[in-house]
Amino acid sequence: MEKRTVVIAMLGAVSLGVTSCNTFVGVGRDFKRLGEGVENTAYGKTWDGQPRRARQPQYTPPSNQVAPQ
Repeated sequence: MEKRTVVIAMLGAVSLGVTSCNTFVGVGRDFKRLGEGVENTAYGKTWDGQPRRARQPQYTPPSNQVAPQ
């Protein structure tokens, strides 16, 4: 009975170790993507690396005139 418990505990430890490797790889990829996004933003690009579009100025009527209808 004791040998069976040890084998089950070892299999559990191995399975946790294997899945944690995938987790660490995923976390590394997430941090890499985060760094790329911050770098793109610092260089004036969008988060995914595309050039920013110039904003079109919106029309605002002068405050002393009535807006055209």
